[in-house]
Amino acid sequence: HNPVQYAYRTAGLVRGKHPYALIVDEYRKDDDQHLYQWLMQVPEDVRIASRSVGTPGQDEVLELLLGEKEGDRRLLLRVLAAGAELSEAKLVQTETKLESYEKRDRGNVTTYQRISLPLKSVHGHFVILLHPHCKGQPMPVTVWNGDRTQVTITIGDQKDVVNFAMTESGRTQVRIARNREDIACTD
Repeated sequence: HNPVQYAYRTAGLVRGKHPYALIVDEYRKDDDQHLYQWLMQVPEDVRIASRSVGTPGQDEVLELLLGEKEGDRRLLLRVLAAGAELSEAKLVQTETKLESYEKRDRGNVTTYQRISLPLKSVHGHFVILLHPHCKGQPMPVTVWNGDRTQVTITIGDQKDVVNFAMTESGRTQVRIARNREDIACTD
């Protein structure tokens, strides 16, 4: 038993000509700093094709391009935010990895592969953009506003504005607009 003050996941598939997924995870155990890990299981035939480190406080923290060992399927995993403080993103940038892990069940051992994003913080906060695509398709351009409450995601001719508002409970409300019309929102 590992009690926490809160653990929230807000996730959604944003449809359109260029679909993507947006995931906002927030965790808080107590008022001390802890190691939080954002994990995503990936198929065994996937590798990290490229890695790009951004500047915390700018438009992205880290970008991983996942690809098949053979084939042209790609998944962009872009960390748009990590941690409550901009300096906290450094661990995510340096220690993110593709790792194998074992699951033991009734005497059977199965090996899986996952992406691990570690973060030391009082508030485990992650904003992740996932964009599946094939080689040659347009990639997302993400731009935060000055106070980091809004990010604009442009993919080709598709432009979405994502607004984030923190509630008193620690959960982030998300509202997405395309062409100035709401297309998704959370309570």
